[in-house]
Amino acid sequence: MARSFEEMVALGARFATHKLVEQSHTSENQGRASATELGARFPVARLDRIATLCGEVAAGGADRVVAASEKGALTLMQHEVFGEGKQWVRGLRDAAATAFDGDEAKVDDYTHGRKIGRSVPRLAQTMEAFTKLAKRDAAALAVEGFGADEIQRGEQILGRLRETDTSQEAAIKGLPPRTNDHYAKKAELYLLLKALERAARRTWPHDPARAAAFRLTLLRRGGTHVGAPAPTPTPPVTPTP
Repeated sequence: MARSFEEMVALGARFATHKLVEQSHTSENQGRASATELGARFPVARLDRIATLCGEVAAGGADRVVAASEKGALTLMQHEVFGEGKQWVRGLRDAAATAFDGDEAKVDDYTHGRKIGRSVPRLAQTMEAFTKLAKRDAAALAVEGFGADEIQRGEQILGRLRETDTSQEAAIKGLPPRTNDHYAKKAELYLLLKALERAARRTWPHDPARAAAFRLTLLRRGGTHVGAPAPTPTPPVTPTP
């Protein structure tokens, strides 16, 4: 199901413009160098769309109105609590996998159909379900070092996520239309980069090192705070006519 404009704006708000542009140049370069092998999994037309969006996003980031409102719409605190939440979920899953090794039904409770979530609301939903599971299985999890203090920490993180979600929603509603459009373009660009990353895994299923060149490591490096200074990006490869 396609995302709504509001969902695209919220997704785009997660990424620092300069890091998204830098990652786009890197991914586009890799994609054009491997266009023949990627083939229909990621057509050249999509690489062209990445290039177009990258230019528009870079220009939007240089817009004074957009830049001023962008800094106020997203805080480093959100990224910190988002990262803490994902880390907590992964820790719980690892503890559960060991505690219930051989019990497929119990392991499935923690894995089947339970994505961590790519947004604050989705992660909050996941954590709400997982804190309930952790309380149910507290005794078995405690044996693996995931005790009551960890469950309590998960509840605290969940509370902070909910507060962050409310604050972000209010901030996004108050953004100028130009900033909303900028965020929506950032979201489209990010989703294309993710699609290219997945296409690379499909293209080189037995060559993880080759596929790894398409990972979005620049977006994950050191957080995604919008107020960080922008480095000089690597220019994209000019496609051969």
